[in-house]
Amino acid sequence: ADRFTFGRVYLNAMGDDANTFLYYCLVHLVSSIFPAISAAKWSAFIVNIICLLISIVLLYRICGVFTDTETHKLLVCLIYIFSVGCLFLTTYLRAYMLITAIHLALLLLHLRLYESIRKQDFRRFRQRIVMLIALYPIGYVSHYTTGLWGVTLGLMTIVYIMGHTGRAERKRYLTIYILSGAAAVILGILLDPVSLPG
Repeated sequence: ADRFTFGRVYLNAMGDDANTFLYYCLVHLVSSIFPAISAAKWSAFIVNIICLLISIVLLYRICGVFTDTETHKLLVCLIYIFSVGCLFLTTYLRAYMLITAIHLALLLLHLRLYESIRKQDFRRFRQRIVMLIALYPIGYVSHYTTGLWGVTLGLMTIVYIMGHTGRAERKRYLTIYILSGAAAVILGILLDPVSLPG
């Protein structure tokens, strides 16, 4: 009867958990698709495995920003896969692997932003800004640490823009980036206003 009904999941997450609701909605989605495992821990584990696979792909692509050597990229991914931290994030049935994937996606997106600034490709910069505005709210409704990660990436990006642009283009890049960051935060709050006081 409760299959694909997400309103109660949202309210339960807000009432019983310090984390926001997206992870529990994903777990409920898996339970709804596979009702035979809805009472087991497999629903959450499946979500974590999918997030792990996404994280590995993102980590591989992040490594690709720094090296073209396939061996180095694969080695970094293997070290991560066999780490205690990865094992914990995957088997602990909470939102941590989901937010790892989202934080890696935000990092990759910012690295691509830096690339477009360095190449003075304003069209690509604007495309990645749109992606940032879409991605940050997803992180916001996944885990509260997205705010801390967002501030860290934001400060690093402002410093990067200050150091890698001329006076004429600096104002344009900074204005667009700061306004987009504010828009992303507002969207996140609108999606999950209940989490703001906590």
